[in-house]
Amino acid sequence: MSMFSMPPSEIIILSANNYDKEDVSGCSVFYTFDTTMQETRDDINTIGNIPAKVWGPKELFQQIICAPAKYAAEFTMRIKKNVPTLYLSSVRYLNSVRLVDEVPAFYGTVDDAPGEVQDPGGIPAGDTAPIADAAPAGDAPPAAPSGTGRRKQQA
Repeated sequence: MSMFSMPPSEIIILSANNYDKEDVSGCSVFYTFDTTMQETRDDINTIGNIPAKVWGPKELFQQIICAPAKYAAEFTMRIKKNVPTLYLSSVRYLNSVRLVDEVPAFYGTVDDAPGEVQDPGGIPAGDTAPIADAAPAGDAPPAAPSGTGRRKQQA
């Protein structure tokens, strides 16, 4: 029994699984409302976006062309065991999405960027220093620390 419908929302569908067995028929969809994929820290225990999961009919799976992709989604609210529950009723494909590595501006090109893991501030770890002429004077970040970042215990 549908409680009410909501206007379409933009979501990113991360994945979908189709189930067609004797006891279970339908699909599960992992999605997020965050269509910008900006870095987030909600509290001290959560970094990033935790996707939502919803179950739907087999027909919903047929509407999902590819993933990850941006979709216009229609949700309905239903009562299940006396609890209002959000259901994904239909989706319409908008466009494909992909995550692209972001290279800080102080590196000349992607080819100039080090192949190492960077800290959240964008300063490379290890012995690699940023390219000096890639940023105007005064705008360059501080040089990366040398070594592995581990300090020896002083006796």
